Amino acid sequence: MWKPLFTKRSRPELMLYLKKKKDDPGFRIKAVIFDLDGTLLDTKEIFFIILDEVFQEFRFPMVSRELLVEAAADGEFNWDMVLPEEIRTHKEAILPKVRDVIHKISPPLFLERAELIAGADEFLRVLSSAGVKIGLVTSTNSRQLDVKLHPLRKSGIDRLLGAVVAADDVQKRKPAPEPLLECAARLGVPPGECVYVGDMRVDIRAGKSAGMRTVGVLTGFDSCPILKAENPDMILDTVASLQEKLGLKRSLS
Repeated sequence: MWKPLFTKRSRPELMLYLKKKKDDPGFRIKAVIFDLDGTLLDTKEIFFIILDEVFQEFRFPMVSRELLVEAAADGEFNWDMVLPEEIRTHKEAILPKVRDVIHKISPPLFLERAELIAGADEFLRVLSSAGVKIGLVTSTNSRQLDVKLHPLRKSGIDRLLGAVVAADDVQKRKPAPEPLLECAARLGVPPGECVYVGDMRVDIRAGKSAGMRTVGVLTGFDSCPILKAENPDMILDTVASLQEKLGLKRSLS
């Protein structure tokens, strides 16, 4: 279970620990690193809207949402899973046009519809007040990231981010550990004292391979059984639930 342990100093300098067993001396948390889509941002429906428009634009045969989620499960969308063979044979000519359409329709959709997961802003403020460093690792490229960060800027929590790592900031994307290790390095925190929070199996795999503790949240694409199969340290309904698990109060004053 998660359990707070307070120092003799002021409460904003509290130390947070993860204890899994009674004889476990504890795991000190110096940083919490978050995924973006489905973790801090409620963007699941936007993903489906974008793909629906693309499939209609190019007259691709429609597929189930479950298959679309599976196609995105490894961190980068696998078009081979959703396109019929007659289209896959010349996908090299089609996919650049598909990506152009996605880049055109995505920004207004995210500006209009993307919202913070309920309670995420408060939790980040409480973490920051507790002296815990905050990072962000996303599979979004930097040129699309500005639009997605709009809800964070609107709420003011963008200023709490000590490091932001986009997909093109590193050579290998999640589930490789490189993005998470880069974020930890920018925060100046050893990976072993970081927690990574994400909504997909790729996030849990990346966190574990980076040597971090992992928390799965059920506000994105992957279900509880899928996340459980990855053996994270914890699975929660939402990032806001982690505030209670850490024993943090709404006000630390």
